[in-house]
Amino acid sequence: MANNSRNTFGNNMVNSNFRNNRNSNLRNMDNNRVGNSNRVDNNKAGSIRNKADSIHNRVNNTRNMGNIRNTASALFGIGTL
Repeated sequence: MANNSRNTFGNNMVNSNFRNNRNSNLRNMDNNRVGNSNRVDNNKAGSIRNKADSIHNRVNNTRNMGNIRNTASALFGIGTL
């Protein structure tokens, strides 16, 4: 009898550890999922910012080209280049 109850206690401990480990693993997986999705969101936001920056650069380059043409035209009497 005593032997049986000791085995039951041991089995319960093992099962309880398995359950705790499984719960802990599931929590970790959830946290990783949240962390990964935040990382993806941040990367998306970063790439959108980069796209916006490159569009601004393109606009500025175009503006600068216009200024250079106007300056050349004014200085040297060259028509539209």
